[in-house]
Amino acid sequence: MSFSLDAVKQVARDGADGATGDGKALPIRRGYCAGRGGGLRGCKSCDDTAVTAGKPGRCNVRRVHLSDFNDLDDATARDLVRVWAAVPSWVDGVVSARPYASIDTLTTHAADLAKGWGRAELEQALSQHPRIGEKPEGANAEAAASRREQSTMTDADPAVAAAIATGNAEYEARFDRVFLVRAAGRTPEQILRELQRRLGNDDDTEVREACEQLAEIALLRLRGAVGHKPI
Repeated sequence: MSFSLDAVKQVARDGADGATGDGKALPIRRGYCAGRGGGLRGCKSCDDTAVTAGKPGRCNVRRVHLSDFNDLDDATARDLVRVWAAVPSWVDGVVSARPYASIDTLTTHAADLAKGWGRAELEQALSQHPRIGEKPEGANAEAAASRREQSTMTDADPAVAAAIATGNAEYEARFDRVFLVRAAGRTPEQILRELQRRLGNDDDTEVREACEQLAEIALLRLRGAVGHKPI
């Protein structure tokens, strides 16, 4: 499998990850409670704007300092990494290789692990990815990530949105799974062109392309979730 790590880094630099739906950057908090109500130093973010709206006591801090990520207990680290891609073997591989010296080292290792993804890993991960053009529901971190990534769809031309919905149905009838594409950094028109192009793929080619997109999404979520500097 091949995907562009440079493209991921460019989208990250352009601010498509690690941002709220209104384009504002998320602060980095020391500690990650993953819904448990307390992280390494106790989560101080449960009531601030870095938290996904949800039930009282349910914290979904989306940014964590690299040194804290290195120090998280394995269970909490898995909770965080699983948001990036719900592929158990990949999650374990990312967590077990800590500590990381830099964000780039973490990203490169995660990318190398993702190169082995195929049909099984794609099916494992798709449960946390809504259809393109449909508003992701829920208050968990996975839904929050999808809302950020699909934020451009809220302003899509109605004709484009309708064409994407039609294409989604055709794709699901053809491949028996939802269409997966890195929405961050793409316009609705670009997403539609990708959908129409990939409808012409054979099954093996489409599995490969979908896995490439899954990897790009995972790496963007990684770079949006782990930072160098705490506030």
